[in-house]
Amino acid sequence: MNRLFTGVAALTVLFAAPAVAADIPLKAPPRPAVFSWTGCYLGVNGGWIGSAGDTDIDTRLSGAFLNAGNPFSTPPARGSLDRSFSHDLSNGTAGITSGCNIQYGSWVWGFETDSNWAGIDDTVSVAFPITVVPGQPNAASSVQTVTRRLSYFSTYRLRFGFAADRWMLYATGGAVVANIKGETDILFAADAPNLANEHFFGDRRVWRMGWTAGGGLEYAFSDNWSVKAEYLFLDLRDFNYEAFCFVPACGANPGQFSTNTRIEFREHVARVGLNYRFLWGELPVVARY
Repeated sequence: MNRLFTGVAALTVLFAAPAVAADIPLKAPPRPAVFSWTGCYLGVNGGWIGSAGDTDIDTRLSGAFLNAGNPFSTPPARGSLDRSFSHDLSNGTAGITSGCNIQYGSWVWGFETDSNWAGIDDTVSVAFPITVVPGQPNAASSVQTVTRRLSYFSTYRLRFGFAADRWMLYATGGAVVANIKGETDILFAADAPNLANEHFFGDRRVWRMGWTAGGGLEYAFSDNWSVKAEYLFLDLRDFNYEAFCFVPACGANPGQFSTNTRIEFREHVARVGLNYRFLWGELPVVARY
């Protein structure tokens, strides 16, 4: 009898086990983790900066030059002194970067700022003859020298990007602040004994605000580290200052005799960057099941 009960129990367990196992819920394997760009970061950048602006010198003299019979204030001499220069100087740039991102789905919003050194230091010098009074043997020459400098710049920009896992394509734009300087030196050298040499000099250094826009591509090669390639256009608007005559030939009050220089500071920046993103104890990915 005991053997009969033991056999029946064994058969019951044998046939019931598959049914019980079928009722146990199985946990599906986790789907691959999805990278998130959310977080704040610090980084470094370096690359190339090139000038895209022009310089104009307006030597229509002000003050008493216009009514004192000075030959440099009358046509054709006055108009022949106006000059325009093009700048195509390029140099290296390097700086530090910081910012924060927040990601919603595939879209990434962020803010980024950077401070950069830029060694833009361009001097253009032009010498040319001037006929002061047509038909008379009194001529002169002019040497005009203009220096433009952009020493430092910082940008403060919004970023808007589209992320495909660890790749992000983004557009960016905002404000730029730069330390710029212009310097003008003009020498009117008289070739006739009845004309006097006249020398004008002026400079101006300021911190100036403008706008910037551009875009780039960034790749996160680890949970914390990413690299980017970026282009920015900087426009610091027209920059004007006066150059004043300071030699005795200008009279008792030389400050009233001046010329105006207008310099365009428009720069192209192409650079690469390396960023470190802080996770602050949070997981760098969002796991989905």
